[in-house]
Amino acid sequence: MSDERNSALTEQERRVRDVIRSTVAVRADAAFRERLKREFSDGTISESAAPQEERPVRSFPRWAWFLVPAAAAAILIFVLLLPRTAAPVWFMQAVHGEGTIEVEGQILATVEPERMAQALVAGGHVLLPADVGLDLRLDNRLVLALDPGSDVTLPPLPESGAQEPLVAEVHYGELRIMTGPGFPGTEMHILTPEGRTEITGTIISVQKGDGYTCVCVLEGTALIGPDETRLEEVRAGLLMVMFGEGSDPIVAEISSDHEAGLLEFEELYKDLFEQAE
Repeated sequence: MSDERNSALTEQERRVRDVIRSTVAVRADAAFRERLKREFSDGTISESAAPQEERPVRSFPRWAWFLVPAAAAAILIFVLLLPRTAAPVWFMQAVHGEGTIEVEGQILATVEPERMAQALVAGGHVLLPADVGLDLRLDNRLVLALDPGSDVTLPPLPESGAQEPLVAEVHYGELRIMTGPGFPGTEMHILTPEGRTEITGTIISVQKGDGYTCVCVLEGTALIGPDETRLEEVRAGLLMVMFGEGSDPIVAEISSDHEAGLLEFEELYKDLFEQAE
């Protein structure tokens, strides 16, 4: 009899029955029980008429909670294994001569290379005496050689991953530059009172004298000119001289002494970047 009655129930009625059975702890008053009995018999009961147990809302099954610790561990391992790009720093590659140098107003002894390197972390104004030269390396990106007696402002280094150009200034003396395998994608601008040089990969020297700037290109090409609107592509084996009084720049072949100096610089550091990687 019970099976026949159950089979005769509609879907809605079965749902009502299940709701009632699941709320055995709830006791309705007499009026409610009488109304529920009547509506149940007539088949007019609505879902809202039956008291329901309040249940927590879940966005995923209970068993999924066991996956949370494993997923968190996997994410942590993934983050730890991500390749990290360290912020670039200057390395003291070589000091030629003994004495003191000036970095951002600090007087530093050449026999204290660690202090010198710390002072150069953010770049800055470097003033060398006539008997001290300085070679610097920027990880595997480039090498700078500052000749004795040079007055140079080194570029402040960008944050890791940033793409701003490196901007250096040569106030006096000579700065030689050789880019390395980590340089592609980077630009370097070298400014003097007479003009500017922009490089994306090359070996050059920038010499600032009294009233002129001479830029020699040993390898690759460089954009050189009096200002941003008058840059000219100068290829390997040539130089450009720019003058302070406004005369037109001159392009010519590199002189033998300048070429010899750049070749010596290249020979000295041609294997450096392989060691730095």
